[in-house]
Amino acid sequence: MQDLMGKLGALRRPQLMVTAAQKGADGYDRERDLPVLLGRVPRCGPAMMALLEQEEAMEACRVSRMPGYAAADHLMVLIALMGEARELRRLQLV
Repeated sequence: MQDLMGKLGALRRPQLMVTAAQKGADGYDRERDLPVLLGRVPRCGPAMMALLEQEEAMEACRVSRMPGYAAADHLMVLIALMGEARELRRLQLV
C-alpha cells in the first residue's frame, strides 16, 4: 500500500487538474466509475495499479500534445485514483 500511495503522492500534475480531481473525488463511486475505466471492479490495490498505468499513459499524451488526448478522460482517472486512495486509507483504519 505504501508503494502505491508513494507513487500517487509523487505525481506532479497541473494545479487545475489536481483541484478538479479533488473536487470530483467527493462524488466518486467505485461501483459506478471503475467499470467505465477498467471494465470491472477490482480490489483497491489492483485498481490503483491499473489506474496509475492509465494515468501515466494519459500524462505522456498530454505532455506530448497528442491529438487524441482527452483532458476529461484524464481527469476521470485522477478522480478515481484519489477515490481509491481514500478507500484504501479507510480500509486501513478499520
